[in-house]
Amino acid sequence: MAKPKLRFPEFAEEWEEKTIGNIFEFTNGKAHEQCVDENGKYVIVNSKFISTEGKIKKYTNDLICPLKKNDIVMVMSDVPNGRAMSKCFLIQEDDKYTLNQRICGLRTSQNSVFYIHQISRNNYYLKFDNGVSQTNLRKEDVLNCPIFEAEDGEQKKIANFLSSIDDVIQVQEEEIIVFEEQKKGIMQKLFNREVRFKADDGSEYPEWEEKSFDEIFYIVQNNTFSRDYLNYENGTVLNIHYGDVLIKYGAFIDVGKEQIPFINGNIQLDKFDMESYLCDGDIVIADTAEDVTVGKATEVCGAIGKKILSGLHTIPCRPKVTFVSKYLGYFINSEKYHNLLMPLIQGIKVSSISKGNIAKTMIIYPCRKEQQKIVDCLSAYDEAILIKKEKLEVWKEIKKGLLQQMFA
Repeated sequence: MAKPKLRFPEFAEEWEEKTIGNIFEFTNGKAHEQCVDENGKYVIVNSKFISTEGKIKKYTNDLICPLKKNDIVMVMSDVPNGRAMSKCFLIQEDDKYTLNQRICGLRTSQNSVFYIHQISRNNYYLKFDNGVSQTNLRKEDVLNCPIFEAEDGEQKKIANFLSSIDDVIQVQEEEIIVFEEQKKGIMQKLFNREVRFKADDGSEYPEWEEKSFDEIFYIVQNNTFSRDYLNYENGTVLNIHYGDVLIKYGAFIDVGKEQIPFINGNIQLDKFDMESYLCDGDIVIADTAEDVTVGKATEVCGAIGKKILSGLHTIPCRPKVTFVSKYLGYFINSEKYHNLLMPLIQGIKVSSISKGNIAKTMIIYPCRKEQQKIVDCLSAYDEAILIKKEKLEVWKEIKKGLLQQMFA
């Protein structure tokens, strides 16, 4: 029996401790690998879908394991120290989603919103992760998780309160998406030269130049160190990992501000000469991904006084020509440039791009003054998006603090 630290004053009864198995029906997902269809009408609920809160989707036309509105879905398998383990998602619509293998569905006649905040990333599940091998929860592991049950009226009031906060968070997220789409549209117009800046006196800038990739860049040495050779605590040499380029870093990375892992101190780095260490203006391209995001890149900024290497599955490129800082980062991450890469990407399950194929692409660029105006324009969007993301994080922290008090 328990009373939460924070609750609505009209409720005084103690909560009763139960298990998920007392309240929910369990469903195990089924394999969908053979029926993935990008034009399908049903969403496959897999680990990536849940871990990205529904942002990354795969589709199918086969409703193999249908889900209902208010079902809770939960990740049952993850890598050591993974952030997806036991993460949950609330289904919002009947017969639109189908449950993939290693994901479970939980269904109850009670208020799912009240329970999802207790279940998602519950410490009970996280203790199954030994930090060494992959974690695989069994059905009985899922159902034995302890949770608290409140009376229906209190469940409803808490659920409505938390839903109102979720609504605010959703509005913030939607505003960010709008700004990101506006920025994407501006980038398309700028790099397609549909929109051109003029000089301060109103005169036209010169026509853009177009040169092959290998006329603009030469490639420096990368390493092949996996995450096992990296840490975030101490070291003298930083390492840009391709996974961070794909997911974490934007069009440019400020070395002094971003969290970049160190290479472990016991690793010999004698084979890397000074030319291998990254400089301001260098471009690091991720040459491998699970999808067409392969080719995503980041431009290095703030590297003076730092020792940084480019890591596994990356192509570090150094410009032979001096560009305005951040111009190349924006251009190489633009839809204009990515469309040049698309026909050159190889692979089915894992996509990759070779150095030889990248060398076939073309780099277009205006004079330095117009480069600067393009960078200033896109940087203003980035700044606005950053402010909105910071506001979003404040709301998420408010929600986190409330959950800790309400379900402690």
